[in-house]
Amino acid sequence: MKYEIRRAMIDDAESLANIIVESWRSAYSSIIPENEISKFLDKQRRQQQFERFIQDGEIVLIGIYDGIPCGLAFANKDNDEKLEECGSIYSIYFLEEYWGKGLATKIMDVVISILKDEGCERASLWFMKRM
Repeated sequence: MKYEIRRAMIDDAESLANIIVESWRSAYSSIIPENEISKFLDKQRRQQQFERFIQDGEIVLIGIYDGIPCGLAFANKDNDEKLEECGSIYSIYFLEEYWGKGLATKIMDVVISILKDEGCERASLWFMKRM
């Protein structure tokens, strides 16, 4: 079993969209009403977002397990002058069948390393509030 984490490329945008849509279905369907969650599950829109994030140089990582794209992380260095040395981790998602394998810890370690390399001394982690 081989696990690889790397910066995502434009060609990965479709896989990233699939990961986020499927992981949202798995993770949030029991806590977010269907009419609300469906607003976030448009794969084409998600693919376009990831293409834009990658083109803009945001930190977008893809996790690949035995050749299968299975996880992602999305972060960036804050642009606010007051938060000059701070980064934000917006998303870490994995397909449900990869939960509990320690992969999120590995991708989090890579995100933190990249943020440190970009001069961040601390980072905030975004999370979903129950709706």
